[in-house]
Amino acid sequence: MKILTLLSLFTFALGFQHYCKCQCNEQLLVEKIDQCDQCTKEWCLQQNASLCLPEKTTDSMIISCFQNESRKEQAIVYAFILAIVVLLGKLVLPSRG
Repeated sequence: MKILTLLSLFTFALGFQHYCKCQCNEQLLVEKIDQCDQCTKEWCLQQNASLCLPEKTTDSMIISCFQNESRKEQAIVYAFILAIVVLLGKLVLPSRG
């Protein structure tokens, strides 16, 4: 049972979210995406057609894809939470022996 709980915590730690950042002139758009290859000029303009106005040129558009949290960061956080729960459980439950 403990192994199953531990494995389920680590599967949650493996999930992360990609974001696409589109910047044109002084306007900025940040949206969630499934994969980084979706982050293109065309995608940015589909989300906000007035992103590059008033110039109407996409030459100055800066596009980047990033993750808010990496797998490593999430695994560290979940491991820390699990360690705290185990320590609190040992403190609250009477010891056998």
